[in-house]
Amino acid sequence: HLYRTGGAQGSALLYRLAVETGLRASELASLTRSSLELQGPRPTVTIAARAAKSRVERTLPLRPGTAQTLQAALGDGLPAARVFAMPPIYAVAKMLRSDLETAGMKYVDGSGRVADFHALRHTFLTWLKDAQVHPKTAQSLARHSSATLTLDRYTHISFAQAGGKDGFVDGPSAGTTMTLAIMSHLGDPRLPLSHAGDCPKDERGRTLHPK
Repeated sequence: HLYRTGGAQGSALLYRLAVETGLRASELASLTRSSLELQGPRPTVTIAARAAKSRVERTLPLRPGTAQTLQAALGDGLPAARVFAMPPIYAVAKMLRSDLETAGMKYVDGSGRVADFHALRHTFLTWLKDAQVHPKTAQSLARHSSATLTLDRYTHISFAQAGGKDGFVDGPSAGTTMTLAIMSHLGDPRLPLSHAGDCPKDERGRTLHPK
């Protein structure tokens, strides 16, 4: 229902691409078949300038396994065909909440941690930090204005790093289990999901994500 091929597999692939590239929801919604170079030793995804937050075209690497999965799902479709049949951006939160409910998970866990779409971008950058990727490389992949923004706002102490010790990290966030539950439809569970719970909130309690 979210992806051109439909079903839970399509939903999982949407979130998988988000968490492996750090692409924003609006950028994912803009992707067409021509945005993806899936064959060859270095598969990529290109964000058109009109869709990028910086209004600068950027090409990012894809994991080979993800490229293979996308190739199998998309085949040799028309270049202008949309990859994801996503709802309008204002309805993405509703889409995610529906998928969380399907996966038997809550949008906010008992500790107030939020599993929103932007949390997938936080996860991407936390994984890079855990893999000891150089901060400047992480900044470039995130397309941030500074490495300070990348490190201070977007990376977190992961559950795996903390060892799951009581009193420090009491367990995976709601987003962790969302990722594992939805992505498990592809047989590809990953690491715990970071959350956007430490981002500032507005007067209505909505998360204010950094630019």
